[in-house]
Amino acid sequence: MLDLAPIQARPGQLARRPRAAAPTIWAVASGKGGVGKSVLCASLAVGLSQTGPRSIAVDLDLGGGNLHTLFGCERAHHTLSDLAQGRVSSLADALAGTTVPGVRLLSGARAALDAANASRAQTQRILRGLAQIDAGHVVLDLGAGTSFHTLDAFVAADRRLLVVTPEATAIENAYHFLKAAFFRAVRDLASEADAYAELAPVLDEARRSAASPRELVEAASRAAARAGARLRARLREFEVFLVVNRVSPDESGNPAEPIAAAARTELGMNLRPAGSLADDASVPAAVERGVPVMQLFPGARFCTDVQGLVASLFADDSASATRAFALAAPHVHPAGARAGDEWRAPLADVPSPHRTSAPGRYLRERREQLGLDLRALHERTRIRHHYLEAIEAERFEALPPDFFAGEYVRQIAETLGIPEAKQLARHFVEKGHATRGGVSLANAVLASALPPPRPERAIPSAEELLSEFDAEPEIEAPAQ
Repeated sequence: MLDLAPIQARPGQLARRPRAAAPTIWAVASGKGGVGKSVLCASLAVGLSQTGPRSIAVDLDLGGGNLHTLFGCERAHHTLSDLAQGRVSSLADALAGTTVPGVRLLSGARAALDAANASRAQTQRILRGLAQIDAGHVVLDLGAGTSFHTLDAFVAADRRLLVVTPEATAIENAYHFLKAAFFRAVRDLASEADAYAELAPVLDEARRSAASPRELVEAASRAAARAGARLRARLREFEVFLVVNRVSPDESGNPAEPIAAAARTELGMNLRPAGSLADDASVPAAVERGVPVMQLFPGARFCTDVQGLVASLFADDSASATRAFALAAPHVHPAGARAGDEWRAPLADVPSPHRTSAPGRYLRERREQLGLDLRALHERTRIRHHYLEAIEAERFEALPPDFFAGEYVRQIAETLGIPEAKQLARHFVEKGHATRGGVSLANAVLASALPPPRPERAIPSAEELLSEFDAEPEIEAPAQ
């Protein structure tokens, strides 16, 4: 039988403070893993924070969370497990700061082995706490698939996003997720005393036959007109936004539209195409460095697509939509760029003369622009802390030989997302030479420890070798 136990609050009506102060709960889900859901969740949290109110990214991918990796917060003091197990008194105490201004994180790191089997009470406790949190937006990164705690969080959210890729398997699993989510959403209707007798048999039969939401509503209408009308209203208000990720940059049109249209026809669901995100090499590069792609490569094609997505989601809020479009506008690809080319935004906040005249200061300003301290940079580069300080302060006498110092600068520049890192390393080494009069102390010591060069010997010609070979050997006279 379908689980018809009553839930504590109707989906979308969690206990909240007055609406003016309550955050908007965004749920990001997917029918299968590997579609880029977590990257979109982190990027959406950053994009929403740029529209004004601060946002909180919550890792509800229980047992498989990795938002802390995407935000570079590997060592958060408290995590979601601490909250679920009562080791912290409030949700606010479990929040961790990130390098992105206006974005905080409820980390899913250090999860217990049975975290994926969280009880309904634990999930509801977290959701009730999030509804009371002091923030403008709360973005939930839900686990892939149709576990009950994932479906409960998805149903309870104010705005729901479903992420797919253009592959047939991802689309098929997304349709299955939509069916399961709607069945979960109508449990509260079926649990009411006056509707239980009418809806329980219909829901049970629909579950056994894997009926679509449209077929469920039609069957309920045949069984009881009033119950069918209530289900039809619930289906109409159950709005989901579709996002297609990893779309070829050469793709024309909006690939989300035909997928959403098919879902509306086959399932009867209110699935709206929100937009598509380009397959961009900047995304894996940012993931590898542990910095949000929206922060590290703000001009990348993926990031401009996210800004457009945020603007489309605020279609009913002109002020937020205008700000989202304004944020995306400066990052237009330059003329002549080929489709699919990775393009990184210029570092407009860092004075360009410092690139060649003061490369150490340039690196420090770029690091501060990303909100990273020296400890965080050390964790990403594994370069010793005192070398990082010496490079930024341009204390050349405290650095190793030029070859190693240049490599350090190149590695730091690449970690900070600075284009042409090799050229910056060359400028740094050249300034060191000019500052020290052409020879570094370390290189001078190294040179003094080497033996003097051996004099060069001329290589004999072929004629000389042959003449020596043809010459008669000298015969010594026998001793008397």
